[in-house]
Amino acid sequence: MGLKAQDIVPLSATGPTTLIPTSKDVVTKVFSVTRSDTSSTLKCVLPADASILDMVKLGNTASDAATTATVSIVVSDNTGAISTGTALDVKGAGATTAFVQMPSLPNITPLPLTGDLRITATYAETGAASTTGGPWYIKVTYVR
Repeated sequence: MGLKAQDIVPLSATGPTTLIPTSKDVVTKVFSVTRSDTSSTLKCVLPADASILDMVKLGNTASDAATTATVSIVVSDNTGAISTGTALDVKGAGATTAFVQMPSLPNITPLPLTGDLRITATYAETGAASTTGGPWYIKVTYVR
């Protein structure tokens, strides 16, 4: 949550100055979600000043659950959940790479910061239990 409006469009190519902040570094973290993550499991912690740019699910073996199989991603801080991703279909689209749709990502800094960003994941399925599938990898790209 360390991206401020003036960081998005620099005032000039020179800097840093009192009006032009230092550049932000792009950082990537990757975590896996397995079929055994059936309850909310902490997967990644980002610093409080991080601004998430995107999340991508990297495809792997699709789940063979009988009816549905999904992975849900939640981003939280000290105030609770701040963004809940659309459930990712890992049965029909488990082998494909796709963006994780995350509404309300914390991209502009709230002042004061409200704690580190904790990313949790949950695997859920319906119908007969799966015997194969995953793990699925989630790549989180952020700046700070």
